[in-house]
Amino acid sequence: MNEITIYDHRGEPAELPRPARILPWWAPLPFLVIAFFALGYGVWDLGRREGRRAERVTVFTGSPTTTTFTFSTEYRDKPARVISDRKFVDALGYAVTEWQRALNRTITPPELLEAECTAGGIACVESGLFRPQPNAIRIPAGSMSGEYDWPSILMHELGHLLGVPHIEDDPLMAPQYAGPVKHPSKFAIAIARTFVR
Repeated sequence: MNEITIYDHRGEPAELPRPARILPWWAPLPFLVIAFFALGYGVWDLGRREGRRAERVTVFTGSPTTTTFTFSTEYRDKPARVISDRKFVDALGYAVTEWQRALNRTITPPELLEAECTAGGIACVESGLFRPQPNAIRIPAGSMSGEYDWPSILMHELGHLLGVPHIEDDPLMAPQYAGPVKHPSKFAIAIARTFVR
């Protein structure tokens, strides 16, 4: 068998680099699985130790200049309490009635849950892939004792469940509470009609 010699630009025998060893595509999988479960247990344990009730914990990785990954979990072992207080039930009933009248169709009333809001606020609806109650309005325990305009607030949150986002300068769907509202606004109704069929 003949040997082939390769020479460099100076006429000396050249040393060829050894080919890089290529790992199979599945090589990093065991490490990713271990990291995923370790992160999941850490988040679950954090919520369990702090005694949180049906809260979402989100862990962000990366920086503002890179992609941000989100890991969310719900503590189902400590379920949120369904609110049955009369003032909240009556306020929700009013909000549902006004939206039904505006849309001329029946709406399934959402559940009212005593649970914290991820982004804070007097009340909220949780949205996203990991949302456990797709038709629920959350009211933190700290807000329940306050004297708020609950019919307007719940009408606003119900608007979100119907697909209406925040609308600047809208009497009902403004990002900040803008005062008592008796009915959904025409613009909010028009947006809700595109989602409710």
